[in-house]
Amino acid sequence: IIAKTKSGTIASVIFGVAIATALMPPLCTVGYGLAIGNFQYAGGALYLFSINAVFIALSTFIVSKLLRFPLVRYANSKRRRRTAQIASLIALIVMVPSVILFINLLDQQLFENKTKEFVKKVIKYEGTEVVKSTQDFKTKDIEVYLIGRPVPQSTINEWLSQMDEVEMLQDANLRIYQGTDQSGELAEKLSSDVKAGILEDLYVRNEQAIKDKNTRIDFLENEIAKLRIKDIPFEELSKEVKAVYKNIEQFSFSRRVTTNFAKTDTLPVIYVSWAKTVSTKEKTEKNQALFDWLKIKLKVDTLLVQETP
Repeated sequence: IIAKTKSGTIASVIFGVAIATALMPPLCTVGYGLAIGNFQYAGGALYLFSINAVFIALSTFIVSKLLRFPLVRYANSKRRRRTAQIASLIALIVMVPSVILFINLLDQQLFENKTKEFVKKVIKYEGTEVVKSTQDFKTKDIEVYLIGRPVPQSTINEWLSQMDEVEMLQDANLRIYQGTDQSGELAEKLSSDVKAGILEDLYVRNEQAIKDKNTRIDFLENEIAKLRIKDIPFEELSKEVKAVYKNIEQFSFSRRVTTNFAKTDTLPVIYVSWAKTVSTKEKTEKNQALFDWLKIKLKVDTLLVQETP
């Protein structure tokens, strides 16, 4: 206890939130790691718990000093100094490894970023494509897998010289694997995930090409249909219809433009009017027969025959 606060205040809520968010998850991970026998998980989670606990205590002490809470006074000042020394030592022991880890993680992230930037900007050759690139911060190895035209050694040497000029990559080892390797090393190095990624990329590209072609075909078919409709000899056609169907009184033709908001199409529409002596059943049969005959006559796939009153 380093200070006193009133009971029943918001402070108890803050304590609960700190425990629930910063202390309980690491402890649960420690238990899980011990249960599955993974001591690396358990040790890392325990260290995270220690860091959180120390910094919660440190932040509490700082806030208490800033808000001028009445500090607990020890009757024995020597004991107070001893307690402060132990707390400071524990905080130092916990903080030093975290600083070292932070520096290592920062160096690793910088190395990975520099590697990705180098591969993206420098590893280029006409007719060659980068399939995959990996980097290992511990061994300083950078592996690049290429497919396509073989890259000459002179170009690879230029890449190596440029890599030596990049900060964080001076001590790195660049290894180039090309699709023309006869040793089979490239096939062994490429993981199944990379191969699956290549196949997936090819599949997606082919699918897109097929969709583009289908869209083009639909457009051309629509244009052909429009041309056929424009070339309909209406006067001759109406005479033939009248010669075949004696009971027809009116024969009309129009073009209807329709869309489903994904595709626009032009539909030829034939309007017919039959004599009153024709029964409803006969009208239906004659409309169907006229529809079949006009499709063959006009050489169109889409056609609509409507009866007018």
